[in-house]
Amino acid sequence: MVDYVFKNTNFNQLTLSVFAFNTRAKKVYENIGLTIESLDHNELEFDEKWIDSINMKLERETWMGNDNKKEQSK
Repeated sequence: MVDYVFKNTNFNQLTLSVFAFNTRAKKVYENIGLTIESLDHNELEFDEKWIDSINMKLERETWMGNDNKKEQSK
C-alpha cells in the first residue's frame, strides 16, 4: 500500500500515530521505514493511567530510496 501511494500520488509523506503500549505495531512501522517525529504526552486515559501517542512519518524520498536498494540487491 505504501508503494502504491508514493508511486501513484503526489504525497510527499505518510504519517500515523500509535499508542505507546502498542510496541508490536511500532516495531512493524519502524521496520518499513517510519521514524518517530514527535510524542503527544497523556493522549489517552485508560484504566486511570495516561498513555502517550507516538507520531511517526515516512517520507517519499526515504521510501523510494529503500525501494531502489531492494531492486539493486536482486
